[in-house]
Amino acid sequence: MPSGAGHDALAIGQVLDTVMVFVPSKDGRSHCPVEWSEYADIAKAVAVIYDLILNMQ
Repeated sequence: MPSGAGHDALAIGQVLDTVMVFVPSKDGRSHCPVEWSEYADIAKAVAVIYDLILNMQ
């Protein structure tokens, strides 16, 4: 999914393959004091990362 987000992936992606997992936040707010993500959505992201790590070869 194309995204304007870069974070550390901009630098690391020059050397290693990178991925970012996006978690929905209330009202689309992020990187601010009122950012809130539901624990269930965070758990889904953790499961995606976990499965990715287990299946890397």
